[in-house]
Amino acid sequence: MLYHVPDPARAVAEFARLLRPDGSLIAATSRPRHLRELWEIRSQVFGLPAASETTQAFGSVTGDAILRRSFARVEWRDYDDELRCTDPDDVVAFITSMPPAEDASSEERRDLRRAVESRFNAGGGVFPVSKQTGVFLARVPLT
Repeated sequence: MLYHVPDPARAVAEFARLLRPDGSLIAATSRPRHLRELWEIRSQVFGLPAASETTQAFGSVTGDAILRRSFARVEWRDYDDELRCTDPDDVVAFITSMPPAEDASSEERRDLRRAVESRFNAGGGVFPVSKQTGVFLARVPLT
């Protein structure tokens, strides 16, 4: 989850420096379409891009280039799954836990609730959300 640090490349270089020569780094991250159904709702209600910004900092594509600067061997392993949401309140709570939805007006919250409930109605009471994640296995530090 290196997209949470301010400078992922610097963090990776530090991992490489600290690891033993036979050590490994396992870095979990997301692919660009991870949770895309949730980002589509955010886009619809708040006018944001219909994708998570986290993968730009350190995702399945950007992470590869960052890791190869500090490790001789880098491989990616996909993990695809599906989250089956059964309570609209949980989805609304998740979306409103992040900016700008955390400061949403009452009108925006109402629009959000309607958009979420529409997805649940379309799914017969279940809202499936794509999970596209994976891990990098980085070995042989280049220090």
